[in-house]
Amino acid sequence: MKKSTVKFLILILLLIVLVVGAYAFDIWKVLQPEVVRTTVQNLGLLGPVVFVLLYVVIAVTFLPTSPFVVVGGALFGTIAGSIYSILGATLGSLVMFVAVRFLGKDFVDKFLKNRYPKLYSYDEKLAENGLFAVTALRLASIFPLTGLTIALALTRVRFVDFLLGTFLGVIPSVIVLSYLGSSLATLNTLHIIISGVLFLLLLGSYPLYRKYKKNQK
Repeated sequence: MKKSTVKFLILILLLIVLVVGAYAFDIWKVLQPEVVRTTVQNLGLLGPVVFVLLYVVIAVTFLPTSPFVVVGGALFGTIAGSIYSILGATLGSLVMFVAVRFLGKDFVDKFLKNRYPKLYSYDEKLAENGLFAVTALRLASIFPLTGLTIALALTRVRFVDFLLGTFLGVIPSVIVLSYLGSSLATLNTLHIIISGVLFLLLLGSYPLYRKYKKNQK
């Protein structure tokens, strides 16, 4: 069996272990909003560090990240909560990207090149316009953080483009969700409504963009 195939099988096994392990050990119970809130508040100055590390755990175990960002906003406020969540999202994506790229990229390259040359040509274009593509995909809040990371790691997008695109792309949704969390913590009705409207606009931005591009052709 070729080395690239063995590495790809290891990747599949690793992803299965992460998902099954998360369910087997009830990891989401540890990461519930109230548990996180209590833990972080009790740690004082170490709270933000633990929050970021917990975000990384979420990012590599396929758990939804949006509720965690809301919790961050409630705990630290809009600005600090956004900073910690952006850092956690970027680091978590980085860990997953490096692992998937190392274990799965060679296999996918050979598979596409030999069987689907058209898809392989698209992959080459992605390498040329990686920063724009990654940023645009991250801005579209409909794509899960971890799932998109895995998909991008299996393409030819450059590491620097992925890292910078992820950092820039998650900023709007993180700020809006942190703002929502902060508003909920203070029970400010007006701010809750505003943050809810902003989040709906984010969700609708990608479909509207696709429709616009389609009409331009």
